[in-house]
Amino acid sequence: MTTANKRCFTCELLLPRECFTSAKTKPDGLSSSCRSCKKAYDARRYAEKADTLLAQHAEWRRKNGDHIASYRRGWLAAHADRVRAVRQDYERRNADKIRARKAARRAERRGEAS
Repeated sequence: MTTANKRCFTCELLLPRECFTSAKTKPDGLSSSCRSCKKAYDARRYAEKADTLLAQHAEWRRKNGDHIASYRRGWLAAHADRVRAVRQDYERRNADKIRARKAARRAERRGEAS
């Protein structure tokens, strides 16, 4: 029997099931804490451990650089039409900005002040 509401373990409020994220390991398939409590917990955890988390992330990226590059190349190849369309749209909408940036680079290469 599935009820329409569930009690949050953290704030102890009775909330609609839509207020909880999925958790495959839980019997009802939903996390114990509501989205709001989870968001607050994640923000607190990040504030307390930002340096450690950033260092772990940087280390993972360093160790898995080849995997990341391979994944990106595969994704770009599989979505070439989409990437081309997005780039063309950007270039169309930002033609003045691109022109100015190119002119600044040319001036810098010639040694002129911008």
